[in-house]
Amino acid sequence: MSYHVRDVLESARDSAPAPRTSTDDIIARAGRIRTRRRLAAATGAGAACLAIAVAAVSGLGSAPATRQAAGQSAAQPGGITLPAGFTTVFGDARAGEYRIGPAGEVTSGYQEVPVYREGATWPGDDGKDYPLVDGMITVYRPGVYDPDSFRRAGSRTKLGPEFTVTVAGRPGVGHKVTYASAMVNMPGSPSASPSFDPAGGFTRVALAWEYEPGAWATYVPGDAQVNQSTEDAVAVAEALSVVPERPVRAPYRFGYLPAGWQPIAVTETDADLSTTVSELYLHDGPLADKDRAAVVDEVTPRTVKIFVSRSTLKDEAIRGKKGVHCYEQPVCTRVLGDYFIQVDGMFSNALPATEVRKIAEGLKPVDVTDRDAWVPVK
Repeated sequence: MSYHVRDVLESARDSAPAPRTSTDDIIARAGRIRTRRRLAAATGAGAACLAIAVAAVSGLGSAPATRQAAGQSAAQPGGITLPAGFTTVFGDARAGEYRIGPAGEVTSGYQEVPVYREGATWPGDDGKDYPLVDGMITVYRPGVYDPDSFRRAGSRTKLGPEFTVTVAGRPGVGHKVTYASAMVNMPGSPSASPSFDPAGGFTRVALAWEYEPGAWATYVPGDAQVNQSTEDAVAVAEALSVVPERPVRAPYRFGYLPAGWQPIAVTETDADLSTTVSELYLHDGPLADKDRAAVVDEVTPRTVKIFVSRSTLKDEAIRGKKGVHCYEQPVCTRVLGDYFIQVDGMFSNALPATEVRKIAEGLKPVDVTDRDAWVPVK
């Protein structure tokens, strides 16, 4: 995933948080990912992924994209059915200066499709520039998304009046969105409350639409300093492309999982989009139905994150040393060569360090550079 730092929403969790499905909540995820990337992880592995940043959903049933990859087609109204399991039907397309896709995180409740804007990049620690996620399309399974959550804003986001919109022939609503301008107000920052540009700052447009009865998709833009029109936002949503169903894969097999633990979210990212090419979240049992619309990330309760990256390890003691290296915290890094796999239970503390070690030692990696060798996640 290519995630980028956007610090526009609170990332702190209350003891009894509301479902994280509002516009602010979705965007907050990107801020958390960006913030962690700036900080060294306990393993020194730097911040994990940078490929999917803000979250949003795109409209199903779309007009032809400006450019589509071979074999892809634009979605037709009512023509999308999210496949079961960790498989996806979303591909790669373009709408003007925007690139839409390929698919990002896949869960039991939704699928994400990152949106990139031409010229917007982030610097990897390998000396390369990678496309910066500028927004997110999120397609929710029928009955999962509460459209009322789209109307909620937090302290770091201002929503304009709601207006009606049509996306690929389907009814929806939109808001103009203005983000807090003070970058110092990052999650965890002791500084004062967020400030907004008195002139209104840069305004972007968020959309939500019912792609079929009871099934919703959203497009939420990031906080880039670029104005965006409603027409541009609709064009992005309508450019969502559909390809033949394919599995989402990981560059390893599991040799050990604690009893009851299972994957709940998987992301497979092209190497030209991020230094982090794979992310997977394990959870103590399946997600409850009430949580299926909530963003799956490091602060999801009872989770362990596994990611595969070629970032530079900050812990010089293990850099270049193949094998499994664990810490007092429930975190282990498995060095493979140019890549490493990190098994991280530090944020949720849902498993003891001994169990995290067993997961890391039980992994059976394949050649990360050979996508044909990657294993479909069950």
